[in-house]
Amino acid sequence: MNIVQKLYQGDDARRTRLHDEKGNVVSPGRLIKNGSRACLTWAGGLVFDRKPELPWISYDAIEVLRRHLRKDSRVLEFGSGMSTVWYGQRASYVRSVENFRPWFEKVGAQIRLLKLESVDYVFTESAEEYSGAGIDLGNFDLIMIDGDFRSQCALRSIPLLAPGGILYLDNSDKDTKNDGDIRKAERICIDYARANHLHFEYYTDFAPAQLTPNQGLLVRNSMPAERR
Repeated sequence: MNIVQKLYQGDDARRTRLHDEKGNVVSPGRLIKNGSRACLTWAGGLVFDRKPELPWISYDAIEVLRRHLRKDSRVLEFGSGMSTVWYGQRASYVRSVENFRPWFEKVGAQIRLLKLESVDYVFTESAEEYSGAGIDLGNFDLIMIDGDFRSQCALRSIPLLAPGGILYLDNSDKDTKNDGDIRKAERICIDYARANHLHFEYYTDFAPAQLTPNQGLLVRNSMPAERR
């Protein structure tokens, strides 16, 4: 096997390195534009131990969120990381929930270092408390589902999506072998979108520091008149 074949070959989950786990292939445009960016951030992490200060989701989806978020936006995030900092620098309020204590401490230290008062960062190991982290806090302009208990999070948070808001389910190509929790979360999001005539789309794309593409599902609520 030559080096080109080694770089291209897949694994047990993927047909090739250019496919997500559902078998969708990344587009040539995203391969050229975002694949190179992913390689650079991956190399930066390997050589300099530098993590990209971005949400670790589709590069094209990041651009959608960059245009979407405003200074008065409200964000609900399941599963924290550099994305928490990124949201905290762009939104007025971020409720982020984490259930892995060492990661919570690491991200929390970064939040305190940057004095991000907009971030309401909570830790819980309870699935009930985790998935209900946004209950009774009003509506959110962005709901990011990228942690554990994803089907419960989707079920309980979708009604909190504000008019014009975006819900993003990361890694929507996972659990294809066992019809697991992410498959259930995807069905909940799609069923809700179809029942309410909401726009949804998939992103098979590279993410920061990731050398293979993954898929994300974006659901957008109907735009309010003043923002059409």
